[in-house]
Amino acid sequence: MSSLICWKRGARSGASACLILGDEEAQNQTVQIKWLATGEQTAITQADLLANPDQLRQQLQTTNPH
Repeated sequence: MSSLICWKRGARSGASACLILGDEEAQNQTVQIKWLATGEQTAITQADLLANPDQLRQQLQTTNPH
């Protein structure tokens, strides 16, 4: 799924962010996080995502307090 499709579907669903894991990310062992409100996109390692899920959860709740 392209990041554009992810962004559109995520925005319609009320999501705060979209995690993108494509071939390049799988090869580099990273995940792209696209913040839907701003369009900002950052990469984090898959290891960091798995080691710190509470940090991402807190960022999501701060961005979308629903």
